[in-house]
Amino acid sequence: MNNGIWEEAEKFRTRVFLLFASWIPFGLLVAVIWVKVLGLELNVFVGFGVLLFWPFLYLRMRRKFKQLELKCPSCGKLAFDDVPNIVTNIKCANCGFQKGNSLNK
Repeated sequence: MNNGIWEEAEKFRTRVFLLFASWIPFGLLVAVIWVKVLGLELNVFVGFGVLLFWPFLYLRMRRKFKQLELKCPSCGKLAFDDVPNIVTNIKCANCGFQKGNSLNK
């Protein structure tokens, strides 16, 4: 279970990246379906609806990650005060322990 928290944090980071990267293709797909398949005129409300769907998904993913309450294998406290940043190294908020560090001090 020592690497379990790092795997969960990595999965969260990957999901956030994929969510961010997919919003433009998804928006284009919705626009094409809206216009070509449904035969409706594209308007601002459709765009805002698609745009507001992404923060909802992100907040849901964030809440689920926080509910995991992952504990640091080094200090035994909650490893993350908040969800991990997707661009920085993932480390314990209390002791700074990172994946790859040894537990022997």
